[in-house]
Amino acid sequence: MPESINLNLGENLSQSEETPEVKEKGELTFRDVREEDFDEMLRIRNEAVVAGAPLGNREVKTKEEYFSGLKEDMEKSKIGEAICVVAEKDGRFAGWVAGRVIKDADVPTAMIGMIALDKGTKGLRNFRELGEEWVRRAREKWGVRILHTQTSVENRAKNLYKRYGFKETGIVQSEKKVGDYVTLEKILE
Repeated sequence: MPESINLNLGENLSQSEETPEVKEKGELTFRDVREEDFDEMLRIRNEAVVAGAPLGNREVKTKEEYFSGLKEDMEKSKIGEAICVVAEKDGRFAGWVAGRVIKDADVPTAMIGMIALDKGTKGLRNFRELGEEWVRRAREKWGVRILHTQTSVENRAKNLYKRYGFKETGIVQSEKKVGDYVTLEKILE
């Protein structure tokens, strides 16, 4: 079952401003999200919900419900307020990670919203690579020095965050989500 996890090793990966849309690393290939990815994103998310993953409101979403949010995220990407990276493996959609800049922070800060991989692509190495690619882009675009994320207190991914240097900063009850969520933060070097 795909999990919602947010990883970052905080490695200083630099690249020129002329980053190609497609970047290879390990077995995964990375690129910007496209509208034709939405069906696969919805499939992976709904499979996770059906399998019992503690995601969002834990309801299977329709195309219309999910796509409106994804289109909004794409618009934010176009104006530089969000980043959504797609991973492909062997030429097929394998997963994605999305997040946004926190505009009113004193120090350049970003929130990783979700990272998800298809069943056939799961594995710590692939989660790390996808998370690192997102962080590389966030550092390049926004100069990010602090990362925030949230996950369900029930999600075992919470321990992965801690393994990679995230510290718990609190527990919140969201009106939109079911159950308590732990907030985590990582200061990048």
